This record gives sequence, structure tokens and C-alpha cells, in this order.
Amino acid sequence: MNIQIKQMRKARGITQKELAARLDASVRQVGYWEKGRLTLEDAYRIADVFGCTLDELAGRQWHPKASAATDPERKVLACYRSCNAQGRAEMESFAEYQMARHPLNQGASEAV
Repeated sequence: MNIQIKQMRKARGITQKELAARLDASVRQVGYWEKGRLTLEDAYRIADVFGCTLDELAGRQWHPKASAATDPERKVLACYRSCNAQGRAEMESFAEYQMARHPLNQGASEAV
């Protein structure tokens, strides 16, 4: 399998140290992951941080310039995924508020 951890990390401007901190792991462990030595659970956690699918993490249908979501969109998704139920509800309420406040944006949300 062609794991894309290093490429995705660099495309997002994240260092090994930063990725390790986000995943409560060591820099050495990140190095192992980048060489393809990871468990499925590790892959899920890494994909959550990157805001991507396991297919993308495995090198299927991913390219830094052709990815479906922009970096800010991935950051919002990663933030949402890291929240507890209350935090997610607050983010959802805020998104609904913004859509109601700016009705011209509603077509954009349907495209997502």
C-alpha cells in the first residue's frame, strides 16, 4: 500500500513533531507511520487529523492540488471531529446561523 502520510503532512505544512503532538505519539512513531508501519486504528486517527478518507491516506484518488476540500475546510472538519457532542452541536448551530444570516451562501452548502 502506498501510504501518503508524509506527502499529506508536508502539503499541509505540518511537521512530524506537530503531527505527533496532535496524535499524542512520538516523532519516532510518526516516522514509522510514514514508512507504512501502522495499524488500522492509527490510520483512522491520522485521517481524522488530515480531514481525509482512508482511501486518500492510502494513496487512492488524492493529490495535493486536486483534493476535494481546501485546507481551511479540512481544518474545520478536523476541529469538528475532535469536538465532543456539545462542541459539535455548537459548531452546527453556528453554521446554521451563518447560512440564515447570509442567504446567498445557501447554494454553496448544497454543493458540499
